[in-house]
Amino acid sequence: LNPMTAFKRVMSNTSWLILWAFALTVTVGCSKSSDGSAPSKQEATTDKSKKQKQTPIVRVLVLQPQNFEKKMRATATVEAVRHAQMSSPAEGPVVSIHAREGDVVKKNTQLLEIGRNASSLAVLVAAEASLNRYRLEYERAQALVEKGAVSQEVFDTAKSAFSQAQAVVESARQGTGDFTIRAPWDGIISRIRAQVGSVALPRQTLIELYDPTSCVLRFELTEEQAMSVKVGQSVVARFAAYPGKTEFLRITRAWPELDRVTRKRLFEAELSAGERTWIPGLFAEIEWVAEAHTGVWIVPTAALLGSPSQGYRIFKMIDGDRVHSVAVTVLADYGEMSALALSESLTNGDRVVVEGAHFVNENQLVHIEKSR
Repeated sequence: LNPMTAFKRVMSNTSWLILWAFALTVTVGCSKSSDGSAPSKQEATTDKSKKQKQTPIVRVLVLQPQNFEKKMRATATVEAVRHAQMSSPAEGPVVSIHAREGDVVKKNTQLLEIGRNASSLAVLVAAEASLNRYRLEYERAQALVEKGAVSQEVFDTAKSAFSQAQAVVESARQGTGDFTIRAPWDGIISRIRAQVGSVALPRQTLIELYDPTSCVLRFELTEEQAMSVKVGQSVVARFAAYPGKTEFLRITRAWPELDRVTRKRLFEAELSAGERTWIPGLFAEIEWVAEAHTGVWIVPTAALLGSPSQGYRIFKMIDGDRVHSVAVTVLADYGEMSALALSESLTNGDRVVVEGAHFVNENQLVHIEKSR
Protein backbone atom coordinates (compact mmCIF):
# COMPACT_ATOMS: atom_id res chain seq x y z
CA LEU A 1 0.00 0.00 0.00
CA ASN A 2 0.86 3.60 -0.43
CA PRO A 3 2.26 4.86 2.92
CA MET A 4 -0.10 7.83 2.85
CA THR A 5 -3.18 5.64 2.27
CA ALA A 6 -2.19 3.31 5.13
CA PHE A 7 -1.82 6.27 7.47
CA LYS A 8 -5.32 7.60 6.64
CA ARG A 9 -6.91 4.18 7.38
CA VAL A 10 -5.24 3.97 10.79
CA MET A 11 -6.34 7.50 11.70
CA SER A 12 -9.93 6.81 10.65
CA ASN A 13 -10.20 3.73 12.89
CA THR A 14 -8.60 5.60 15.78
CA SER A 15 -11.15 8.46 15.49
CA TRP A 16 -14.08 6.07 15.80
CA LEU A 17 -12.51 4.51 18.90
CA ILE A 18 -12.03 7.96 20.51
CA LEU A 19 -15.64 9.01 19.81
CA TRP A 20 -17.01 5.73 21.22
CA ALA A 21 -14.95 6.11 24.42
CA PHE A 22 -16.14 9.73 24.92
CA ALA A 23 -19.81 8.81 24.52
CA LEU A 24 -19.47 6.03 27.06
CA THR A 25 -17.85 8.41 29.57
CA VAL A 26 -20.67 11.01 29.24
CA THR A 27 -23.35 8.36 29.71
CA VAL A 28 -21.75 7.03 32.89
CA GLY A 29 -21.26 10.59 34.27
CA CYS A 30 -24.92 11.54 33.77
CA SER A 31 -26.08 8.43 35.58
CA LYS A 32 -24.32 9.51 38.78
CA SER A 33 -25.02 12.39 41.14
CA SER A 34 -22.61 15.19 41.89
CA ASP A 35 -21.51 13.48 45.11
CA GLY A 36 -21.12 10.11 43.41
CA SER A 37 -24.30 8.58 44.91
CA ALA A 38 -26.57 6.40 42.84
CA PRO A 39 -29.38 8.46 41.16
CA SER A 40 -31.99 5.79 41.66
CA LYS A 41 -31.98 6.34 45.45
CA GLN A 42 -32.52 10.14 45.17
CA GLU A 43 -35.31 9.73 42.65
CA ALA A 44 -37.03 7.20 44.87
CA THR A 45 -36.85 9.58 47.85
CA THR A 46 -38.29 12.49 45.82
CA ASP A 47 -41.17 10.42 44.48
CA LYS A 48 -41.96 9.21 47.96
CA SER A 49 -42.08 12.76 49.41
CA LYS A 50 -44.38 13.94 46.61
CA LYS A 51 -46.79 11.14 47.31
CA GLN A 52 -46.98 11.97 51.00
CA LYS A 53 -49.98 14.14 51.82
CA GLN A 54 -49.11 17.28 53.79
CA THR A 55 -51.03 17.93 57.03
CA PRO A 56 -53.15 21.16 56.75
CA ILE A 57 -52.18 24.00 59.05
CA VAL A 58 -55.05 25.77 60.86
CA ARG A 59 -55.58 28.34 63.57
CA VAL A 60 -58.11 27.77 66.33
CA LEU A 61 -60.09 29.88 68.79
CA VAL A 62 -61.25 28.84 72.24
CA LEU A 63 -64.96 29.58 72.64
CA GLN A 64 -65.96 31.87 75.49
CA PRO A 65 -69.35 33.64 75.90
CA GLN A 66 -69.21 37.34 75.01
CA ASN A 67 -71.52 40.27 74.37
CA PHE A 68 -72.08 41.22 70.75
CA GLU A 69 -73.22 44.58 69.36
CA LYS A 70 -73.97 45.29 65.74
CA LYS A 71 -73.51 49.00 65.10
CA MET A 72 -74.51 51.10 62.12
CA ARG A 73 -73.28 54.48 60.96
CA ALA A 74 -74.64 57.34 58.85
CA THR A 75 -74.07 61.03 58.20
CA ALA A 76 -76.35 63.83 59.38
CA THR A 77 -76.83 67.59 59.02
CA VAL A 78 -78.16 70.27 61.34
CA GLU A 79 -81.35 71.83 59.94
CA ALA A 80 -83.76 74.49 61.22
CA VAL A 81 -87.36 73.31 61.46
CA ARG A 82 -88.73 76.88 61.46
CA HIS A 83 -87.38 78.37 58.26
CA ALA A 84 -89.23 81.12 56.37
CA GLN A 85 -88.82 82.06 52.73
CA MET A 86 -90.57 85.42 52.62
CA SER A 87 -92.08 86.86 49.46
CA SER A 88 -94.86 89.26 48.49
CA PRO A 89 -97.83 89.08 46.10
CA ALA A 90 -97.07 92.70 45.12
CA GLU A 91 -94.88 93.82 42.25
CA GLY A 92 -92.58 96.80 42.26
CA PRO A 93 -89.06 98.10 42.83
CA VAL A 94 -87.29 97.38 46.11
CA VAL A 95 -86.90 100.79 47.74
CA SER A 96 -85.25 99.81 51.05
CA ILE A 97 -83.77 96.81 52.88
CA HIS A 98 -83.42 97.06 56.66
CA ALA A 99 -81.52 93.86 57.44
CA ARG A 100 -78.46 91.83 56.44
CA GLU A 101 -77.41 88.19 56.68
CA GLY A 102 -76.75 87.20 60.27
CA ASP A 103 -78.91 89.90 61.84
CA VAL A 104 -80.98 88.83 64.84
CA VAL A 105 -84.47 90.30 64.43
CA LYS A 106 -87.63 90.40 66.51
CA LYS A 107 -91.15 89.57 65.46
CA ASN A 108 -92.82 92.21 63.22
CA THR A 109 -89.49 93.95 62.50
CA GLN A 110 -89.70 95.69 59.11
CA LEU A 111 -87.19 94.04 56.78
CA LEU A 112 -87.94 95.26 53.24
CA GLU A 113 -90.14 97.77 51.40
CA ILE A 114 -91.49 97.63 47.84
CA GLY A 115 -92.41 100.83 45.93
CA ARG A 116 -95.36 101.72 43.66
CA ASN A 117 -97.87 101.34 46.47
CA ALA A 118 -99.61 104.72 45.90
CA SER A 119 -102.70 103.09 44.44
CA SER A 120 -103.08 100.72 47.37
CA LEU A 121 -102.69 103.65 49.78
CA ALA A 122 -105.40 105.56 47.91
CA VAL A 123 -107.74 102.58 48.15
CA LEU A 124 -107.09 102.38 51.89
CA VAL A 125 -107.80 106.09 52.42
CA ALA A 126 -111.08 105.81 50.51
CA ALA A 127 -112.07 102.68 52.39
CA GLU A 128 -111.38 104.29 55.75
CA ALA A 129 -113.47 107.35 54.77
CA SER A 130 -116.38 105.10 53.80
CA LEU A 131 -115.99 103.22 57.07
CA ASN A 132 -116.30 106.43 59.08
CA ARG A 133 -119.49 107.41 57.21
CA TYR A 134 -121.09 103.99 57.70
CA ARG A 135 -120.08 104.02 61.36
CA LEU A 136 -121.98 107.28 61.91
CA GLU A 137 -125.05 105.89 60.12
CA TYR A 138 -124.89 102.72 62.18
CA GLU A 139 -124.64 104.64 65.47
CA ARG A 140 -127.56 106.93 64.49
CA ALA A 141 -129.76 104.02 63.47
CA GLN A 142 -128.93 102.24 66.73
CA ALA A 143 -130.02 105.30 68.74
CA LEU A 144 -133.25 105.69 66.75
CA VAL A 145 -134.25 102.05 66.98
CA GLU A 146 -133.85 102.18 70.75
CA LYS A 147 -136.32 105.12 70.80
CA GLY A 148 -138.66 103.34 68.41
CA ALA A 149 -138.28 106.06 65.82
CA VAL A 150 -137.22 103.66 63.06
CA SER A 151 -137.92 100.04 62.35
CA GLN A 152 -135.60 97.15 63.08
CA GLU A 153 -135.13 96.66 59.36
CA VAL A 154 -133.54 100.11 58.98
CA PHE A 155 -131.15 99.32 61.82
CA ASP A 156 -130.18 95.96 60.29
CA THR A 157 -129.42 97.61 56.96
CA ALA A 158 -127.13 100.19 58.60
CA LYS A 159 -125.40 97.47 60.59
CA SER A 160 -124.78 95.36 57.47
CA ALA A 161 -123.36 98.33 55.57
CA PHE A 162 -121.01 99.11 58.47
CA SER A 163 -119.73 95.51 58.57
CA GLN A 164 -119.08 95.52 54.83
CA ALA A 165 -117.12 98.77 55.15
CA GLN A 166 -114.98 97.19 57.86
CA ALA A 167 -114.18 94.27 55.56
CA VAL A 168 -113.20 96.64 52.75
CA VAL A 169 -110.82 98.50 55.07
CA GLU A 170 -109.18 95.28 56.22
CA SER A 171 -108.69 94.17 52.60
CA ALA A 172 -107.20 97.56 51.70
CA ARG A 173 -104.83 97.40 54.69
CA GLN A 174 -103.75 93.93 53.67
CA GLY A 175 -103.03 95.13 50.14
CA THR A 176 -100.95 97.97 51.53
CA GLY A 177 -99.09 95.55 53.80
CA ASP A 178 -98.10 93.46 50.79
CA PHE A 179 -95.50 96.12 49.96
CA THR A 180 -93.74 95.63 53.31
CA ILE A 181 -92.06 92.44 54.52
CA ARG A 182 -91.86 91.91 58.30
CA ALA A 183 -90.35 89.15 60.43
CA PRO A 184 -93.01 86.54 61.29
CA TRP A 185 -91.19 85.59 64.51
CA ASP A 186 -87.88 86.08 66.33
CA GLY A 187 -85.02 84.69 64.27
CA ILE A 188 -81.81 85.17 62.30
CA ILE A 189 -81.61 86.42 58.72
CA SER A 190 -80.00 83.62 56.71
CA ARG A 191 -80.14 85.13 53.22
CA ILE A 192 -81.15 88.31 51.38
CA ARG A 193 -82.18 87.58 47.81
CA ALA A 194 -83.01 91.15 46.73
CA GLN A 195 -81.17 94.40 46.14
CA VAL A 196 -82.34 97.99 46.37
CA GLY A 197 -83.53 99.05 42.93
CA SER A 198 -84.30 95.55 41.67
CA VAL A 199 -87.87 94.70 40.75
CA ALA A 200 -89.64 92.30 43.08
CA LEU A 201 -92.00 89.92 41.29
CA PRO A 202 -95.08 88.39 42.91
CA ARG A 203 -94.28 85.34 45.08
CA GLN A 204 -90.52 85.76 44.50
CA THR A 205 -88.43 84.81 47.57
CA LEU A 206 -86.78 87.97 48.85
CA ILE A 207 -85.58 87.16 52.39
CA GLU A 208 -84.93 83.92 54.29
CA LEU A 209 -85.18 83.69 58.07
CA TYR A 210 -84.72 80.81 60.54
CA ASP A 211 -85.34 80.24 64.23
CA PRO A 212 -82.09 79.08 65.91
CA THR A 213 -84.01 77.42 68.74
CA SER A 214 -85.65 75.05 66.25
CA CYS A 215 -82.45 73.37 65.02
CA VAL A 216 -82.47 69.56 64.87
CA LEU A 217 -80.14 66.88 63.54
CA ARG A 218 -81.65 65.43 60.37
CA PHE A 219 -80.44 62.27 58.60
CA GLU A 220 -81.53 59.82 55.91
CA LEU A 221 -81.17 56.06 56.34
CA THR A 222 -81.27 53.17 53.89
CA GLU A 223 -84.01 50.58 54.15
CA GLU A 224 -81.91 48.22 56.28
CA GLN A 225 -80.77 51.03 58.57
CA ALA A 226 -84.26 52.53 58.85
CA MET A 227 -85.68 49.26 60.14
CA SER A 228 -83.12 49.18 62.97
CA VAL A 229 -84.10 52.47 64.63
CA LYS A 230 -87.25 53.95 66.12
CA VAL A 231 -88.46 57.12 67.78
CA GLY A 232 -87.01 57.42 71.27
CA GLN A 233 -83.84 55.48 70.46
CA SER A 234 -80.47 57.03 71.30
CA VAL A 235 -77.72 57.78 68.80
CA VAL A 236 -74.14 58.93 69.27
CA ALA A 237 -73.21 62.01 67.21
CA ARG A 238 -69.76 63.42 66.51
CA PHE A 239 -69.67 66.87 64.91
CA ALA A 240 -66.85 68.08 62.69
CA ALA A 241 -67.23 71.52 64.31
CA TYR A 242 -66.51 70.06 67.76
CA PRO A 243 -63.68 67.51 67.34
CA GLY A 244 -63.22 65.12 70.21
CA LYS A 245 -66.71 65.83 71.56
CA THR A 246 -69.52 63.29 71.65
CA GLU A 247 -73.24 64.06 71.82
CA PHE A 248 -75.84 61.52 72.94
CA LEU A 249 -79.06 62.42 71.16
CA ARG A 250 -82.59 61.01 71.06
CA ILE A 251 -84.55 60.36 67.87
CA THR A 252 -87.73 62.47 68.04
CA ARG A 253 -89.29 62.06 64.61
CA ALA A 254 -89.46 59.53 61.78
CA TRP A 255 -91.01 60.26 58.40
CA PRO A 256 -93.92 57.89 57.71
CA GLU A 257 -92.58 56.55 54.41
CA LEU A 258 -89.44 56.18 52.31
CA ASP A 259 -88.49 58.54 49.54
CA ARG A 260 -89.60 56.95 46.28
CA VAL A 261 -86.43 58.03 44.43
CA THR A 262 -83.63 57.51 46.97
CA ARG A 263 -85.36 54.68 48.88
CA LYS A 264 -84.34 56.33 52.14
CA ARG A 265 -86.26 57.34 55.23
CA LEU A 266 -85.82 60.68 57.00
CA PHE A 267 -85.28 60.98 60.76
CA GLU A 268 -84.73 63.80 63.24
CA ALA A 269 -82.87 63.84 66.53
CA GLU A 270 -83.21 66.48 69.21
CA LEU A 271 -80.21 68.75 69.85
CA SER A 272 -79.32 69.70 73.39
CA ALA A 273 -79.67 73.40 74.22
CA GLY A 274 -76.42 73.60 76.15
CA GLU A 275 -73.03 75.13 75.55
CA ARG A 276 -72.99 74.14 71.88
CA THR A 277 -73.99 76.59 69.15
CA TRP A 278 -76.09 74.95 66.47
CA ILE A 279 -76.36 76.48 63.02
CA PRO A 280 -77.93 74.95 59.91
CA GLY A 281 -75.50 73.01 57.75
CA LEU A 282 -73.27 71.55 60.48
CA PHE A 283 -72.04 68.07 59.53
CA ALA A 284 -72.07 65.11 61.89
CA GLU A 285 -71.45 61.36 61.89
CA ILE A 286 -73.89 59.27 63.90
CA GLU A 287 -73.69 55.74 65.26
CA TRP A 288 -76.23 53.51 66.97
CA VAL A 289 -76.61 49.93 68.17
CA ALA A 290 -78.76 48.14 65.62
CA GLU A 291 -78.66 44.73 67.30
CA ALA A 292 -77.31 43.44 70.61
CA HIS A 293 -76.80 39.90 71.99
CA THR A 294 -75.45 38.82 75.36
CA GLY A 295 -73.62 35.59 76.19
CA VAL A 296 -72.95 34.44 72.63
CA TRP A 297 -69.91 33.05 70.81
CA ILE A 298 -68.12 35.45 68.50
CA VAL A 299 -66.05 34.02 65.65
CA PRO A 300 -64.60 35.42 62.41
CA THR A 301 -67.13 35.28 59.59
CA ALA A 302 -64.50 33.61 57.37
CA ALA A 303 -64.55 30.57 59.67
CA LEU A 304 -68.15 29.74 58.69
CA LEU A 305 -68.84 27.24 55.93
CA GLY A 306 -72.09 27.22 53.96
CA SER A 307 -74.69 29.82 53.03
CA PRO A 308 -77.87 31.37 54.47
CA SER A 309 -80.06 29.05 52.39
CA GLN A 310 -78.12 25.85 53.16
CA GLY A 311 -77.15 26.70 56.70
CA TYR A 312 -73.76 27.23 58.30
CA ARG A 313 -71.24 24.83 59.81
CA ILE A 314 -67.94 25.22 61.60
CA PHE A 315 -65.05 22.85 62.34
CA LYS A 316 -64.22 22.07 65.96
CA MET A 317 -61.28 20.07 67.25
CA ILE A 318 -61.87 16.50 68.50
CA ASP A 319 -59.52 13.76 69.64
CA GLY A 320 -56.66 16.19 69.89
CA ASP A 321 -55.76 17.06 66.31
CA ARG A 322 -58.79 15.98 64.27
CA VAL A 323 -61.60 18.21 62.99
CA HIS A 324 -65.35 17.64 63.04
CA SER A 325 -67.96 19.94 61.46
CA VAL A 326 -71.05 20.96 63.46
CA ALA A 327 -74.09 23.03 62.49
CA VAL A 328 -74.34 26.53 63.98
CA THR A 329 -76.94 29.30 64.01
CA VAL A 330 -75.73 32.80 63.06
CA LEU A 331 -77.57 35.45 65.08
CA ALA A 332 -75.91 38.49 63.51
CA ASP A 333 -72.78 39.57 61.73
CA TYR A 334 -70.94 42.86 61.89
CA GLY A 335 -67.91 43.57 59.75
CA GLU A 336 -65.64 40.52 59.85
CA MET A 337 -67.19 38.97 62.96
CA SER A 338 -70.32 36.88 63.51
CA ALA A 339 -72.32 36.01 66.62
CA LEU A 340 -73.31 32.35 67.08
CA ALA A 341 -76.20 31.12 69.18
CA LEU A 342 -75.40 28.73 72.03
CA SER A 343 -76.06 25.12 71.07
CA GLU A 344 -75.55 21.56 72.32
CA SER A 345 -73.01 20.83 69.57
CA LEU A 346 -70.60 23.38 71.00
CA THR A 347 -69.65 24.12 74.57
CA ASN A 348 -67.57 26.73 76.32
CA GLY A 349 -63.89 25.94 75.94
CA ASP A 350 -64.24 24.13 72.61
CA ARG A 351 -61.59 24.91 70.02
CA VAL A 352 -62.96 25.91 66.62
CA VAL A 353 -61.04 26.41 63.39
CA VAL A 354 -60.96 30.10 62.42
CA GLU A 355 -58.31 29.99 59.68
CA GLY A 356 -57.72 27.26 57.10
CA ALA A 357 -61.20 25.72 57.40
CA HIS A 358 -61.69 25.74 53.63
CA PHE A 359 -58.68 23.44 53.14
CA VAL A 360 -59.60 20.59 55.50
CA ASN A 361 -62.07 17.71 55.31
CA GLU A 362 -64.21 15.96 57.86
CA ASN A 363 -62.27 13.95 60.50
CA GLN A 364 -58.92 14.99 59.00
CA LEU A 365 -55.74 15.37 60.99
CA VAL A 366 -54.51 18.97 61.13
CA HIS A 367 -51.58 20.87 62.50
CA ILE A 368 -52.55 23.71 64.86
CA GLU A 369 -50.53 26.86 64.34
CA LYS A 370 -49.40 28.61 67.46
CA SER A 371 -50.91 32.00 68.28
CA ARG A 372 -49.10 34.91 66.74
